[in-house]
Amino acid sequence: MLYIDVCNFDDYDTLVRFLLGKNVTIVERKKSEMMVAAEVPESLVPELLGLELKEAITMGTDRLM
Repeated sequence: MLYIDVCNFDDYDTLVRFLLGKNVTIVERKKSEMMVAAEVPESLVPELLGLELKEAITMGTDRLM
């Protein structure tokens, strides 16, 4: 499980679109908190990090909040 936090709503939408397009299972998502928890395969992490986002993202195996 990977918890991903973004800094703005546009990046949140881009992230969710990317994950859905790659058929990644999204376990939880909260747009108001700009957080997504998903079962991201290790092989997709470099592609995820290469997304063109407006601001930085944080991700890890634990929630930030």
